[in-house]
Amino acid sequence: MESIGNKDKLLSRIIDDAKLDAKQTRKQADETIESINLDRDERIAALIAEHEKSRDAQVKGIVDGHRTRSTLEARKEALKDRREIVDKVFDAAHTQVLKLDDDKRKKLYLSMLHHEAVKGDRIMPAKADRAILSQILPQGLTLTDEDAPINGGFRIIGKGYEKDCSTDAIMAQLRMDEETQAARKLFE
Repeated sequence: MESIGNKDKLLSRIIDDAKLDAKQTRKQADETIESINLDRDERIAALIAEHEKSRDAQVKGIVDGHRTRSTLEARKEALKDRREIVDKVFDAAHTQVLKLDDDKRKKLYLSMLHHEAVKGDRIMPAKADRAILSQILPQGLTLTDEDAPINGGFRIIGKGYEKDCSTDAIMAQLRMDEETQAARKLFE
């Protein structure tokens, strides 16, 4: 009978050892699972932080891009508005030149003829200025029979050249010379 008792003890000990091994294995498995879960949570947190950083950088880039485009668009609109004002100023000045009384036009055109024309040149006047130019034309210059297709002033036709002394040309040159200065004075 003793052999049955020994067998039971041996069996009981084997079972106890197996339970202990199972408990230790379970404990190790739980520790491994906890370590894996902790590692997973850390990697997830790192990925989330990385994605949030990337998202924030992308959002900042988009916002900065829109801000830059908006600023450029606003400057472009302001420049357009300023250009319109400068255009109006020079258009108004041109209108005033065209409205000069006969005495002032005579002085202006006589000065231009003395500076620009040489003996033998022909003068092609604007229709509106034919009468004034015929009154002040210096000796050695002649008026053409046809009128120049211009608003005011005249064209000088010489041998091998032509000079545009129209009010349009005068204002265009004045604008080239003075536009920057005029804009500074208007917008300071």
